[in-house]
This record gives sequence, C-alpha cells and structure tokens, in this order.
Amino acid sequence: MTQQATEPVYIPVLAWCGENRHIVHVAIDSSGNVVDVRSECPKQAPCYQWAYGLSRSFARDYRQVWRTLKHLAWAGDVAVNQGDTQTVGQIVRVIQGFLHSDYPEDERESIRVAAIKALGEIRDARAAEALIEFLRDENPGIQKATAAALIHIGSPAVPSLIGVLSADADCYARREAAHALGEIGDKRAVPALIDALLKDPETDVREAAAMALGRFGDTRDVVGSLILALQNDNSGDVRRAAAGSLAGFWSRPEVTMAIIQALRKDNEPLVRAAAAEALGQIAGSLNRLDPDRSQAINALLQASREDGSHLVREAAIRALVRGTDDTTRVIEALAHALLEDKDVFVRGTAVKLLGEIGNVHARAVLEQAWALETNSYVREAIRKALD
Repeated sequence: MTQQATEPVYIPVLAWCGENRHIVHVAIDSSGNVVDVRSECPKQAPCYQWAYGLSRSFARDYRQVWRTLKHLAWAGDVAVNQGDTQTVGQIVRVIQGFLHSDYPEDERESIRVAAIKALGEIRDARAAEALIEFLRDENPGIQKATAAALIHIGSPAVPSLIGVLSADADCYARREAAHALGEIGDKRAVPALIDALLKDPETDVREAAAMALGRFGDTRDVVGSLILALQNDNSGDVRRAAAGSLAGFWSRPEVTMAIIQALRKDNEPLVRAAAAEALGQIAGSLNRLDPDRSQAINALLQASREDGSHLVREAAIRALVRGTDDTTRVIEALAHALLEDKDVFVRGTAVKLLGEIGNVHARAVLEQAWALETNSYVREAIRKALD
C-alpha cells in the first residue's frame, strides 16, 4: 500500500526488560519502520534492542507480526483515550499496511485477521473506515472478523456501517452491516435499518435488518416497520424474523394483534411457529388481567388443536407453558395434545412438558396416556416422565 511520507510519530509500547515491563516510546514512520526509541529505563540497551526488533516485524518477519499488532492495538487504544488524534491516525495507517502486504500463503489469512482485530481495539472512526472494505472480502473468515471488529469499535463505526447498509453493492456487506448496527444499538442506525427492511432487494439483508431492529427501544417507527414486514414481505424468513423482534414490544396492543393474525393466516408453518413463540413471550410478559394476554392465550389454544402443521401445534403448546401460570388450562391443552394429536413429536413434546409440571394432575394424564399409547418413542418418554 502506498503512503505519503510523514514525520514519525512516537507511540507508547509495552516493552519487556528482563523480568520487568514498562513503557517505551517508539517512533514509526509512514512506511512502518521503527526509526527511534525513547526510554527512561536504566537498562536502556535491552529496551532499544527489543524495540528496534519491531522493525523486522514491519519488514514482514511474520513470526513477530502477532506480537507487534497487539502492541499497536494497545497503543492505539491509549491514544484514543488521550485524544491524540495524530497518533491514532498514524497507528491505523501502519496496521493497514499489514492488511495489504503479501505474506506467505500459509500465514496470510491469520495475519490479516490479527490486523483486523487490532483495528477493532481502536475505537475510532478512522479504524472503522479502514475496516469497511473487508466486509466485501471473498474470504468468509475475513468477513466475519471484520464484522466482529466493527461491533467492538461500537458507536464510532456507525456512520461507516450506515453508509454500507444504504449504498453498498455487495449484499453480504449490507447484511453484515445490518447485523453490526443491531449489535451496537446506536439509534442513529434506525432510519437506515427501517429503509433496508422495507426496500432492500435481498432477503438476507431484510432479515438481518428485522432482527437488528428488535434490539432498539420501543418507537412507533420501529414497531410499524416490523408489522409491515410481518404482514407483507414475500419471504418467510423475513416474516419470521419480524415476528421474533416484535415480541420484544409486548406492551403495544397492535403488536399482539398483528402476531395473532400471523399465527392464524400466514401460509408458511415456520412463520406461524415463530408467531406462536412470540405470543408465548408476550403473554408471559403481560399482566394476567390484560385483555391482550387473554387473546394471545386463546389464539395459542386454538393453534395447538387446529393448526394443520405439527410444527405449529408443537410451538403452540410450548408457548402456552411459557405464557400462562394457569396450570389447569395448560394441562388441559397438553392432555389434548398427548391423547388426541396424530403426530408423535407433538405427543412427545407434550409428555416432556407434563413431566416438567410434575403435579398430580399432570401425572394422571401421563398414566392415562401410558395405557393408550402404542408408539414406542412416546411410550419411552412417558416411562421416563413417570419415573
């Protein structure tokens, strides 16, 4: 990578001198060469020898690179905390040199990952800008390391990530940007995430945006966009992600109604199962006298008996256990599932849940099922639950 010549900048580096460690100040020029060392250690010669050894690292002695990058990351973090913007910029440029250098094939990826992690330790917008291009790297390991580093940088990375989500041609980069923005949780990202959820042409990006929006606080715009996605998106993956995120906004009546509608009407079983799970979370969070709680529980009871997919019926009985402390109603629903449902996995799940309840009424249902059940898998589950 070509860099303009600049005056060397002294950075603090943690040095070893015998059994002791202390700070030396190392001057690094824009080509990554150590050109001077300043130390107050009385044993200066070992310090100088150690510090000038960094030059070999920058000169592609890859055996020393990892150690050097750790020192640079630490020095960059110190410079950020001290408000030393000149040093921060210099360190970022030096680390970039590692990312663009040609190391031996068997070492290249691990060195690039180490350099990316080092930039991630420097919580500064310039470090984020240096990382962004590697979200588009063809190597999945590099892409994942870059996303993790940007998340670690946090709020200073948000403007760069918004730029990627809003305009980048690479769908993987947009997806990872949406994920990172959700993990960081900076509200500046909300408009870009809503726009991605409702307009991005790629399913993976819309799904990531739906999941990310669930991490933000309760605002009308966030909730409204998630409901729109749940009702209208042509991808079941996106609708499922929207249902999961909406469960976090359990206090809003429109959320409960939208998820009940999805449970009853969505044409994909996995979406209806996700809606059932979300209703369980909502019902478990609402006050027992809240009418929305009653509607959620009634919808789950109906789905546990009537839905045409065993995935949804199973999700519904699990959600009922989570969503209500009315043990009598729960046992009645589980008894119906165990004694009437034709699917062995639904019956097996009902056995497990009844065993976890474990009271006299639950055991009575299990004993009744033991006398009637013919499937060996379910019978074994009943035997274990009754032991």
